[in-house]
Parts: sequence; structure tokens; C-alpha cells
Amino acid sequence: MKRIVAVVFVLLLTMALFACQKEEQVVIDSESQVNQESADTTDDSDELPQEEPEEKRNFVLSPSNASNFVLIRPDEWDDENSNGVGKLKTTLKEMGFDLSSEKDSFDRGETIDENEFAVLVGPTNRSISKKHYDELKIDDYIIAVEEKHVVIVGGSDSATEEAIEDFILNHLKIQENEVILPVGVLVYKTGTYRIDDITLLGKSISEYEIVLPDEADAICKHAAALLAEEITGASGSVLDVVKENTATGKLQILLSYDAHSLNDDEYMYCKTDRGFEIAATKRTMLYAIREIIAMFDGNE
Repeated sequence: MKRIVAVVFVLLLTMALFACQKEEQVVIDSESQVNQESADTTDDSDELPQEEPEEKRNFVLSPSNASNFVLIRPDEWDDENSNGVGKLKTTLKEMGFDLSSEKDSFDRGETIDENEFAVLVGPTNRSISKKHYDELKIDDYIIAVEEKHVVIVGGSDSATEEAIEDFILNHLKIQENEVILPVGVLVYKTGTYRIDDITLLGKSISEYEIVLPDEADAICKHAAALLAEEITGASGSVLDVVKENTATGKLQILLSYDAHSLNDDEYMYCKTDRGFEIAATKRTMLYAIREIIAMFDGNE
């Protein structure tokens, strides 16, 4: 009997050991599988494609392409030597690039060639000139480069001349018979102003234009000119003065007479759907304008 019990005990012990070994093997296999999956993941991440660096773009003026370029100035600059244009043309010629010079005028019905190779000086009618010019205050200037264009423009004629001087002295360098400029803004110079910005009804004054009645008299015209001049002097922003029939759709500072049945010695300010109105009489229009100007230093 004891022998039988001993045999049974040995069999049970052997089965228990076998079961333990089998269970341990399963755990080992699981860990091995996890390690393998981790290794596979690592291998995949190493094979991710690398981004190619963006290719640098340049403006290039060389003897072989100089004949394709033209130096363009605004139509109102009659003299090709005015406002620094002549100095730029002469400097380019001395470097071996004899660019033709012309005004930006075009005949009615003619389409402006926006893709021509050009050095655009001043506020020309080309869209790229307008884009940069519209951002400038009176003493600011910008020198910007695209693959086919160089834009040199200031917020005023004097600022444009300063920009040309900067371009000639600091950027117009010849390397192996070529002028190579990186695409982008080379210079954005800002002037110094008494007020960073004037706000009117929560909007920057640069978003406005001054609008006159179509039949504006001399008093109204003088008031508009005075207001525009003082806004520029205080903040550097240049506002156009236009008639109602030529308004562009910008926010308006409208100067109007007798719009609200005012007494002869009255004036008023009011918000409109299009912006801001200064309603006055011929007697009080200048008083109304001077009261607004007096607020500028406090930017009220």
C-alpha cells in the first residue's frame, strides 16, 4: 500500500512540475513577442521619410537677362531723374546693367503686365507696389524682393529716396557679374511719430478715407486738408481725401453740411453705417475739425 501511495505521489509531483514548466514557457514566449513587437515599431520609425529642405529662391540680375528688366516709376514722376530714380539708374549702368526707365502709365484698355521683370520704384500702379505701399506711414519705407521684381517704396517721396540710398549702399552688390538678392523683405524701416496710432470707433485711422460732398466748397475742402495733414503729422498715416462719388469703400470720415438741420452755430459728430460723420455749418466746420485735432495728443 505504501508503495502504491509513493508511486501516485511521484506521478502527481511530476505532473505539477510539468505544468509549472509549461506555464513558465508561455510567459517567456509572451515577453519575447512583446520585445519583438517593440523592435518592429522602432524599425518602422527609423524608416519615416525625411522632409526635403525648402529650396532658397533668389532674384538674379545678370548681363544675360538685364535686357529683360525695366525700371518703373509712378506716372506723376515726369522726370526720370526725380526722387532718386536717376541715381539708381546711373548706379546700375555703372555696374553693367543699362535698364530702360519708364513711367507706369498705360493706355485705356491695355492690361498691366504684372509678370514683367522690373525694379519698381515708388508707389506704382503694380499690385505688388500697392500691397507694400498701403502698409506704410509717411516716413516708413520698404525694400522687398520677388523672383521677378524688386520693390523700393516709401510712404512719401522723401522716404522713397531714403530707401533708394539704402538699397544702393547696402544691398546692390555685384558678385561674379551678377546681383543676387534673396526673395523676401530686405528692409522695413519705420519712422518716429507722436502717436503710434489714432483709433476712431475702435478702428485704426489708417482704415479710413476723408470724404467730401460732391459739391464741396472751399471751406469744406480746407477743413478736409487740415484734418488729413494733422492726422499725418501726429500718427504718420496718410488718408486720401475724395468726393462721395469717388469713395473707394473704405471706412469714411464724412464732412457734411446741414445734414441734421443744425443751427448756424452748431456742429455734431455721429456714427454712421460707413464710419464717422462731422456734420456742421459753413460757420462751424473748421471749429469741429479743430476740436477733433485737439484730441490727437491724448488719442481720445
